Amino acid sequence: MVAVVVLTLLFAFVPRKMGYSIYYVTSGSMEPYLPVYSIAYMKPTAPELLEEGDIAAFRSGNSIVVHRVMSNHVEDRKLITKGDANDGVDLREISYDNVKGRIVRHYPRLGELLMIYLTGFGKAMLAFIGAGGVLLLLAAGRLKKLIREVESRQDSGLGETGQIDRIFQI
Repeated sequence: MVAVVVLTLLFAFVPRKMGYSIYYVTSGSMEPYLPVYSIAYMKPTAPELLEEGDIAAFRSGNSIVVHRVMSNHVEDRKLITKGDANDGVDLREISYDNVKGRIVRHYPRLGELLMIYLTGFGKAMLAFIGAGGVLLLLAAGRLKKLIREVESRQDSGLGETGQIDRIFQI
């Protein structure tokens, strides 16, 4: 369990240290390429470098939208974008000032798991799993030490007298 938690958290923290931003897909506008509950990794990219077919992340009001670039008008400093599942291009052209970068990788459904960790219950679950893992490691170390002591006594001919008291002594 601890390994699963650590691996999923690596998907969230390592890319951030490498300069990527991570977005959680909440709408179906880019399906089937980017399903709802995916996480998408965005690399900051100069807007003029975006090409037709790239998936751009841009600010729209208080949200970040992720849509495919249909055309890039470098001279006007604007992008024409479209959600893959939408019938037509977006109504508004996207100003270069609102462009955040290019989506370079995504993982379907992983966002659903990572979002659990951001809730109060998820954080409590992480703490519980982490504490449980530490306790199991400590118990395993203690048990290994006791097994060595028992084997050592048996090898020296002392027998197991007093071992029950020793095992339950904390």
